[in-house]
Amino acid sequence: VFLALLPRQFLDRAGEAFRPHRYLDHAAAGVVVQPKIDGISLALRYENGILTAAWTRSGKSASHIAELVTNIPTVLCRISGELRHEGILEVYGELWSDDFKQSTPAAALRRKQPSGAGLNFTAYGILHSANTPSIAARLHVDETTTIDLLSSLGFAVPDTMLCTSTMQVRVLHAQWSAGALFRSWPTDGIVVKALRHDHQHQLGTTTLAPRWALALKQLGP
Repeated sequence: VFLALLPRQFLDRAGEAFRPHRYLDHAAAGVVVQPKIDGISLALRYENGILTAAWTRSGKSASHIAELVTNIPTVLCRISGELRHEGILEVYGELWSDDFKQSTPAAALRRKQPSGAGLNFTAYGILHSANTPSIAARLHVDETTTIDLLSSLGFAVPDTMLCTSTMQVRVLHAQWSAGALFRSWPTDGIVVKALRHDHQHQLGTTTLAPRWALALKQLGP
């Protein structure tokens, strides 16, 4: 059974040099900014619209993880829309807690009798799809199309803001630093991604991080 692994690369982190311009230089269509949710990476596999597996970044898929996610209200156990009778879809995102502590979902994943109480799942990407003709044309366009697709299927998704200049990204980062942006999630930064998937493919990845995404953290004193 094919189980695509979650991306293992860490996001490149901007230090003193603010560098989202490198994505704008290569991606004429712009970039998107999303919250960098401080949780646990999680992937879900659906077969003919039914949840059949769940696993973490390590690739480990255990029965207690599947049991846990079925008790989380924002995890779909069944997709009743376009995918109801077709193919395989693997979605990834972040598992996070109402108390905004990363330790809470981590502890839940370790329990032999897990509870989904107070946990949430926010989806922001598609790992793999097969035999899904009704959505195939929408899978490889850009980040906003992916987010819209996930939302239309019933997943909770992050706010996704389109920017076409470095200044716009600076403004959003300043708003996040001031606590005025992405307040609905526990965040430890913002993520800047090249908008179009073909541009992401052109930029590629290093052994440590994708070249098409950048994490911007809190500015130092």
